[in-house]
This record gives sequence, structure tokens and C-alpha cells, in this order.
Amino acid sequence: MGTAMANEMLIGGRKLTALEAYACGLVSHVFWPSSFMQEVIPRVQNIVENSSKAMQMSKALIRSNNRAKMENANECECSMLEKCWTSLEGYKAIAKYIEKNKDIYI
Repeated sequence: MGTAMANEMLIGGRKLTALEAYACGLVSHVFWPSSFMQEVIPRVQNIVENSSKAMQMSKALIRSNNRAKMENANECECSMLEKCWTSLEGYKAIAKYIEKNKDIYI
């Protein structure tokens, strides 16, 4: 996903369609509801025929390259969220949201 689309989602609150998520590489396949089971069952059967240990090791290898980056990004995000939530502006926004939805929280 490019920076422009990420900004649009994070800052503008835009949601992706399934086809857009596919085009950005966030998902590997998109299935229509009417053919979902016919598409998924053969794929699942193929997966379960493989060695579970080999699958576990493959997943670990794939994830190991991104783990440090994801942990660092998570730490940065948590730090920024804390600053946002503890600021006067953040406090006012939270109070406004709770007041607007008080029937849910009270």
C-alpha cells in the first residue's frame, strides 16, 4: 500500500473495499459470498494435506522478517496515542464522544 492510500485511511477514515484490499496486496484472494465455500474448501483441504511442522516453520520465517518492524511501529503508535489521549485536546474529544454516546457508557 502506498503512502497516499495509507494517509487517506488513517487520517481520512476511509475504508477499503475487498477489491481495493486485494489490489493493495493486503489480502491474497477475494471471494463472492455465493461461491465462498466452493472456493475455500479446496484451499483448506490442500493446506491440511501439508506437514503442520513445515507450515509452522514457513510462517515463522515469513513473520520473522517483519516482526521487529511491527514491534517498533507498535511502540511508536502506543507512545503517540498516549500523548494524544493525555493532551487537553484528547481529553475534550473523549469527553465529547462519551457525552454523545452516554446511553452506551452510563
